[in-house]
Amino acid sequence: MMHLKSIYDSDDEIVDVNGFQVPSSQVKWMRRIFERHTNTASDFRPKKQQLKKAYIDVLLDIIGMLCRSPLELNDEELDEVDNTIFDLEDVGFKLDWLKMKLWNVYVKKKQAQESSARIRELQEEVQKQKLVLSYFENELKNEKDMTMATRAPLDFNDVV
Repeated sequence: MMHLKSIYDSDDEIVDVNGFQVPSSQVKWMRRIFERHTNTASDFRPKKQQLKKAYIDVLLDIIGMLCRSPLELNDEELDEVDNTIFDLEDVGFKLDWLKMKLWNVYVKKKQAQESSARIRELQEEVQKQKLVLSYFENELKNEKDMTMATRAPLDFNDVV
């Protein structure tokens, strides 16, 4: 899973990728975005490089967050990502693909939470069943001991 660098090295060279000035450390990620989602910035309106850089930094930060484990993200962070995607779409980004990824993270998080809860329930049930099994094993041992005692022949002293 890829993890994006959120703070640029001061000696990163700036490279143009589809009209966005990005540090060389981010070029690979930017190219991948534009290769897989060619229309992502086709309606992007801001022309000032500073604004473009700020928006692309936000986009990369969102992608970086979504690369984390769903259980690492709290609901507030996911809601913030959702609102930020809306804001990015408002300035012309086409991010249906990213909204789908966010939805997948929501679903995976819910599934992981439900699975964790089910695992806890099953572990508790296993512990209960182990106690029951232990009780029955002890009862079985006692019954065998009593049976062996009743089957044992009497010796002379027992009879006389």
